[in-house]
Amino acid sequence: MKVSSSVYRLAMTTCLFACTVGLVGCPSGAMLRYRVDIDRDFQTPLEEDLILIAENTYPSREEVATQAYSPGTDPESLPENVWWYFVEGSGEFRYPYALTAGAIEYYTQKILDDRANALSGSAPVAGEKEHFEYEASIDYHATFEGEEGESFSDVYVVTMKLEWSESHGIATGSGFSQDRLVVITPSGEVLQVQGDDRVYLIMS
Repeated sequence: MKVSSSVYRLAMTTCLFACTVGLVGCPSGAMLRYRVDIDRDFQTPLEEDLILIAENTYPSREEVATQAYSPGTDPESLPENVWWYFVEGSGEFRYPYALTAGAIEYYTQKILDDRANALSGSAPVAGEKEHFEYEASIDYHATFEGEEGESFSDVYVVTMKLEWSESHGIATGSGFSQDRLVVITPSGEVLQVQGDDRVYLIMS
């Protein structure tokens, strides 16, 4: 079973209806220039619940402060469930240290907001586009080798991947991707999280 984001389907339906009845202008290609693709692949309600638990597993503020912020940053100055950090010169745009539910919501909403601005009648910039893609899958393992060679028994492994790309004109753009792996028991206890780190930013 592959489940798509209901938020994305609703946004697509609303925009297409508004365009059809003439409530808003529809710049050519606006729906394709601002895209959200979210897929969660699971077979049972339990697997769905475990994916959601993995998405809602956040690193500690101490970890994020130490690994993603400037030396000496006070963890207490960061909000609860912080998953992001900032890059100098990128304003308030949030880059993911951890692929969490907060990250998925943030990038989805940014696409929807920017698409709404494009549909408002503002003249589009040639070559401007944004794309956010998120995929999650889950597999059962009778045994699974952890990051440090440790052995886990009777566990599920949630594999997550995020990709973001944007262009601000014909010749300029940026993007990044992030992977996360969560080892979790059938009862929902998270045993290990792999992949949390600053992303490698690709610029063109």
